Amino acid sequence: RKLGQGGFGLVVHVIKKSTQQHYAMKIQTKTGLLSCFPDDPWRVDFERQALSIAQHPFIVNLEYAFQTDALAIMVLGLGTAGDLRIALRQAPGKILPFERVRFYIAEIILALIHIHGLGLIYRDLKPNNVLLNADGHIQLVDLGAITDLEGDALTVHPDGTDMGHLFRDSDKELTGPTEIAGDEIDSKTNTLSAGKLIKMKSGKGSFSKSRKSKSGASGS
Repeated sequence: RKLGQGGFGLVVHVIKKSTQQHYAMKIQTKTGLLSCFPDDPWRVDFERQALSIAQHPFIVNLEYAFQTDALAIMVLGLGTAGDLRIALRQAPGKILPFERVRFYIAEIILALIHIHGLGLIYRDLKPNNVLLNADGHIQLVDLGAITDLEGDALTVHPDGTDMGHLFRDSDKELTGPTEIAGDEIDSKTNTLSAGKLIKMKSGKGSFSKSRKSKSGASGS
């Protein structure tokens, strides 16, 4: 069963025959990946590398990774209760209860803190990239746009050569919803995105009208 589709790949629900375990298989064409990073071909492997080191309860698990002559394939943990986009669509008035929002945001922040601690920045925080599981917890997915700020977490060529300079030179070619034109990419971009998620999921911004007026009155 197809779970999603992008410009040069798709995600399907698969079952491992030997164990009957359910997974999400992400299948991408190598030509499509290379077309995104023509000046930095080693960048096509960043998502696999990021998933392999960013192991955390609130980040999707990378179970297997392999390739064919034409395809790059990753087998990932399967979200058993959809994602935040689906949850929003199904919620009354398309607004989730605040207590539920607070719980999800807390887990998202814990995942982001872990990613930042590795010297990485997650640049694609949006509702459909936050999986929901039947146990009530979240998992971040789609690390394809991740940024290696230190230039050494994900940029080692198979022959041992540091490729960080290529990454930093080509990074400006990537754009994502967490970035603002002209602003430097750092951990604040994820903070901004988390704030936007709060607004989308609760129907409220970071500050209510009463808090804004109070802060304005106090001059803070």
